Amino acid sequence: MYFKIITLILITMAVTAASQTAFAESSSDIADLQLQLDALKTYISELSLNASYQSVTKVPDSVLRTSIQDGVEWLVNAQEKNGHFAYEFLPYEDAYKSGDNIVRQAGALFILSETARRSTVENKKTGDTIENAITYFESLSPLHTYDGDTVACVQKTAETPTCMLGATALALTGILGYVEANPSKTADYKQTIEAYKTFILKSKKEEGGFRDEYRQGSGFREKESPFSNGEALLALVRYQQFNGYSEVQTTIDTSFTYLKSLPYDASLYLWMMAALKDMQILSPKVEYVEYAKAFTQWRMNLLVSSRSTLRNYCASTEGLVSAYSLLEGHATSLQLQSLRHEINYWHQKNLLLQVSAENPYRLITEGGKFVLAKNKNVEQSAGGFLTADDEPTQRIDFTQHCVSSYLQTLVDIDGQSL
Repeated sequence: MYFKIITLILITMAVTAASQTAFAESSSDIADLQLQLDALKTYISELSLNASYQSVTKVPDSVLRTSIQDGVEWLVNAQEKNGHFAYEFLPYEDAYKSGDNIVRQAGALFILSETARRSTVENKKTGDTIENAITYFESLSPLHTYDGDTVACVQKTAETPTCMLGATALALTGILGYVEANPSKTADYKQTIEAYKTFILKSKKEEGGFRDEYRQGSGFREKESPFSNGEALLALVRYQQFNGYSEVQTTIDTSFTYLKSLPYDASLYLWMMAALKDMQILSPKVEYVEYAKAFTQWRMNLLVSSRSTLRNYCASTEGLVSAYSLLEGHATSLQLQSLRHEINYWHQKNLLLQVSAENPYRLITEGGKFVLAKNKNVEQSAGGFLTADDEPTQRIDFTQHCVSSYLQTLVDIDGQSL
């Protein structure tokens, strides 16, 4: 009933806009009213997508490619001179919100490096952005001795000697991705790579996961985080691919044994699937596939109740995409078809949250009321993904996850070039 009422209201607004278009006095007025009408249609599409779940089709490769390129461009434009990424933009106010998150900063580096290592042609602008970001993280990572070894970890700020494991792990994964694309740069970052890797190994509990917070001078907290457990595992798997190291492989094995014994957790799913995808390439094991298959079915079941959301679900989709690559060739055609259909649905839904350079208007909700908002800085916001229609901000991590989900689908699943 609620859906029908909202749809009726929007159709009424659309008819009104259409009638205004008919009586507009100039061609520019007509063009502007048409853009407003298109914004209403976009919102109606969001509402109606769940009702047409069964008939959803895959997003064309050309659309995925454009979305990836636009998302990368948005991240490049969001970088400040010191390598830090401006964290959260409000396009309909032309302002930035206060706040930051060092783990999500590292996530921005991660996805830019992911695009670099999958690209067939080097993009100097993106490469410069990546190198600036690495320099920024190195400035937050003083080398020091812990437990007899040289380590480095990414501090929250230059003034705060507290490090987050997730930030260090994603920064390491980002650097490894960049040197994979540019082997000649390996020597430039070798010391940082080794110091980050050693820190992650030190964070591992003897029986358990990884300790997620560290303070120079006092050591690790014992607390774990499902996010950083997965991020640390992925970083070690990528290091093993990069250099090979027996202690790293041992830690990978014991970590997997521990993590698969835990109850399923949506916060672990994304990075666990990313790690397993590469673990299966390194050393294929039936237990990786069976665990991923069961975990993915659990995650898909959980997503059913969320299909009507108007929020960004790219992180959840990214996990499904990683799982598809892992399960391809190891699951039934019906299982893969079901998983791909779920991916297709979320790809279409999330794509509606990407800010377009062609249309400055968007129907959003403020205080429970509809507002036809106009983008006040299209140049800065085009390509970035919104958090939600009732939270129209562009946070770096949402664009990171959206670009990653489309990138993996285009290149790793569909076998297309970026």
